[in-house]
Amino acid sequence: KNLISRPRLAFVGSVVQITCEVAGIPMPVIQWRKNGNLILKNQSNPRENQTEHDTSDVSISSTLRITVFQSAWYSCSALNFPLGKQANDSIIINVTAIE
Repeated sequence: KNLISRPRLAFVGSVVQITCEVAGIPMPVIQWRKNGNLILKNQSNPRENQTEHDTSDVSISSTLRITVFQSAWYSCSALNFPLGKQANDSIIINVTAIE
């Protein structure tokens, strides 16, 4: 199963939301990356803002809201530290000029 919604096309300056949904016991930790670089959860960056909410006792959903200006590769990693397990998924957001 895919963790993230599938590849998209976006216009320059538009806002895109991608969501990563995972489940596990104990609850996994979600990390987002852009072009391989970690996006910090508490980073005050108006172009990349992430929110999380528990969808049950064992699942979590993380949404990354992005204002896009260039194509980029985004990835979501679900980490379960006590068990040493990890699941990954990625998406490429292709950006095009407004016609």
